[in-house]
Amino acid sequence: MIEKPDTENFTENVVVSSTTPALFKRWLPPGIGRKLILLFFIGMGCFGISEGRYLWALYWLIAMTFSPRMVGYFVRAYSSLMKKINQSLN
Repeated sequence: MIEKPDTENFTENVVVSSTTPALFKRWLPPGIGRKLILLFFIGMGCFGISEGRYLWALYWLIAMTFSPRMVGYFVRAYSSLMKKINQSLN
């Protein structure tokens, strides 16, 4: 006789009811090192703008990749764009 596994005992099968995904909960990255890198890129962008070098504002785009919430927004926008492209192709 084949027994079915008891799925109620496994923690990985428990459904977590959260209103927001994990990526959208935090603005700042975990760890002091990543926060310092984020502040460095933001500071470099501000320094470039104050000196009239507007191309240095691209450092802000790099800084956004260290924020979990911004990465979540990028992933969501990219996936919705890919869904639209796939629907238009089919």
